[in-house]
Amino acid sequence: MRKTILNSMEAAQEMGVTDARIRQMCIDGTLEGVSKFSPRAWMIPLSSLRLLKKQRAREAREKERSKKNGVATS
Repeated sequence: MRKTILNSMEAAQEMGVTDARIRQMCIDGTLEGVSKFSPRAWMIPLSSLRLLKKQRAREAREKERSKKNGVATS
C-alpha cells in the first residue's frame, strides 16, 4: 500500500528536488495541506504533490505551445 502522507525527504525524492526546497515550498504555501511536525519536519499529503506536478506540467505545455506559435512569454 502506498503512503498518502510523506515527510519532506520523501516528498523531495518524489518531486526530484532537494529536501530544503520542499521545506521552503511548505513555508511559502506552495504546497497545500501541509502540517509542521517539528522545526524542520513537515507532513505533506501525496495529493498536494500530485497537484503541483500537474500544474507544472500544464505550465510547461503552455510555454512550449507559446514558443511554437511565436508568442513571447515571461
